[in-house]
Amino acid sequence: MWIIGLRGTVIVGLLVLVKAKEIFYPGDGELERVLSPLPSTYIDRSELPKSFFWGNVSGISYLTRPLNQHLPQYCGSCWAHAAVSVLGDRIKIARRAASPEINLSVQFLLNCGAGKAGSCHGGSSIRAFDFIFNMGYIPFESCAPYIACSSDSTDGFCPHVDTTCNAMNICRTCTNPDNNGTCSAIGKFPNATVEEYGSYGIGQVNDIMAEIFARGPVKASVNAGPLLDYHGGILVDSPVNRNTTHNHGVSIVGWGYDEEMDLQYW
Repeated sequence: MWIIGLRGTVIVGLLVLVKAKEIFYPGDGELERVLSPLPSTYIDRSELPKSFFWGNVSGISYLTRPLNQHLPQYCGSCWAHAAVSVLGDRIKIARRAASPEINLSVQFLLNCGAGKAGSCHGGSSIRAFDFIFNMGYIPFESCAPYIACSSDSTDGFCPHVDTTCNAMNICRTCTNPDNNGTCSAIGKFPNATVEEYGSYGIGQVNDIMAEIFARGPVKASVNAGPLLDYHGGILVDSPVNRNTTHNHGVSIVGWGYDEEMDLQYW
């Protein structure tokens, strides 16, 4: 799984929610587990198409569903949503869009990733991948549906729910309360994992395109401020739009090409 931090990008058609937050911890750039050859070593730039979109490959979408990180209440979990989206999309690509679609649990990262990956007050996607690798799994969403709460959340009903990392909050099921039913933890549950993760450096656009084309979407960090007034078309980057710390995690699912402007964009 490949994570990137981009500056100097061009973005189109991106939905951004306000108050998003992403944290870069010291040493994030050192987290890496690279096993297989990079796609840029076997895909030449000339072999890449002018435009490519995993949402429409010969009429088939290989993208999992989009989610709202701020429902049922505010939660600065863009880092977790971006990481889980990238992983879910790559699983769907590997399975050739076979049914049923596999959706993974963002809430698991919030319940168990505190102090390691992040919370509703921000986090790091590469640390999320590192956390999943070391845990050995991330359960399917049906194990732990998203409630937009972490242990440090004070919004909405969050102060009244348990988000500690225990068996019940990793995977549970409930039986009918009219028949003395209860909720209980599930010891064996469907899950996915991460075998590889790492990062591309700023400016490695061709390498990133090869990565997307060969293996699927990548996670990127952006300055979301200029996107709040986005109304369509291509948003061309400029120094005034850049933020060296970044504040939002997104998934790049392909790129396009504008004939009139002779311009490629993410």
